[in-house]
Amino acid sequence: MARVLFAFLLATLVAASWLPLAQCAERVTCYNSGRKFTRARIINAINSFCARYKGQTFADGRKVDQRYDFPSPETGHIDISAEAFRGCSFTMDENDCGRLLRRPTDECNTGGENGKQGGFVEDECRRFKMDPNA
Repeated sequence: MARVLFAFLLATLVAASWLPLAQCAERVTCYNSGRKFTRARIINAINSFCARYKGQTFADGRKVDQRYDFPSPETGHIDISAEAFRGCSFTMDENDCGRLLRRPTDECNTGGENGKQGGFVEDECRRFKMDPNA
């Protein structure tokens, strides 16, 4: 019986190790209020943000904010930020940045391509925020 239990626990541990820990611990928080933007405008801002900061190292406490202004027809702006916290550091990967910022874009306000209100995603070390309400 003990050998079966040990084999089960070992198999579970090995299977769990295939997933990146940070990806397992990601939490999405949706704002669900405020200004609404189309997904296309948000994705353009996300792509610009991730390209601008790719390869840069974020040590604990480093935060960058970028504002993207849109004059019309959706007058307003989108704020995007990334930060490292809890004693962690990371190097900005453009693909991972885009994936993280698209999570609140695509997982919040799921009624269609328009009407996106943003949110943020965080894991144990970092937070990525997309806020068209700012």
